Amino acid sequence: MAVRILKPSNPSTHAAIRELTMIYFRQPDPRRGFSRRAWVGGSGNRLVFDVRQSRGRAGAPWIRGAAVAAAVLISTIEPNLAAAQAAPLRFEVASIRPWQLPPRTYVLAGGATSFVIQGNTVSAQSSLLGLICAAYNVKPFQVSVEPGWAKVDLYELTAKSAGVPSVDQARQMLQALLADRFSLQIHRDTKEVPVYNLVVTQEGSKLTPTSVDPTSPPTPATFAGSLVRFNYVSRTLADLTDLLASHVDRPILDKTGLSGRYDFTLEFERNNPDTTRLPGDTSVFNAARKQLGLALVAAKEPVPIVVVDHAEKASEN
Repeated sequence: MAVRILKPSNPSTHAAIRELTMIYFRQPDPRRGFSRRAWVGGSGNRLVFDVRQSRGRAGAPWIRGAAVAAAVLISTIEPNLAAAQAAPLRFEVASIRPWQLPPRTYVLAGGATSFVIQGNTVSAQSSLLGLICAAYNVKPFQVSVEPGWAKVDLYELTAKSAGVPSVDQARQMLQALLADRFSLQIHRDTKEVPVYNLVVTQEGSKLTPTSVDPTSPPTPATFAGSLVRFNYVSRTLADLTDLLASHVDRPILDKTGLSGRYDFTLEFERNNPDTTRLPGDTSVFNAARKQLGLALVAAKEPVPIVVVDHAEKASEN
């Protein structure tokens, strides 16, 4: 016979319960000349309780006893499985301490940051704003944070995980760490902001697909007066938008639809506010169009943002 007894909310409970109850309820009984067994199986989100015997008469007391034991086992396993699955990933050990820039070194206030994964070690050097950008995979313009120190106070972070984390796992562990050490509380929202959309011109993209090892570093920028020249090797459109965004007055959204890695050279005049894109100008706008086949088009776009509801300076290690 089969009797439906529960509808657990966690489908992962099915397999664990069936395996355990098969072991628990298989009970030979030489005195009565038969063997009993009970198991719990699943179909969709239903669990069924099944009591069978190989020979002889099991009797109602056995059935009732097995049913009660199965229900207790289910109620014990399911919360533990749910708690394990809901628990956030965390670093095993982590250090966050104030960080001072070397002499004659400067950073843009509130700039973005990246973290470095080497084996099971994750490290970063940035403001809280930069760490939020790294943890939630957003740009600085997508973070709304009020405390001024969150943009200028710098921290050095070093943490170790149990194994070698993926980028997504490192982000999740960093989120948990910021909540612990900075008492960070956030919520997500959407906001319409002025942006530049990066699009391919009618003439087509002039980016060259790379044939170089993607780990190769970019050639350092060269400067000649107000002109700057960037030589990038094996870089993505995300790298290009980061480069362009640091020289214009709005965030840039990649609307090119281009994927993969490219080699490109870009030369333009720094601090040139000209957005008219005249044929002779040397602004970043005209340089992107002429040299890369890409245009920066002013627009307003809804973008996801992270709103900081509460943050405190990091607790001492």
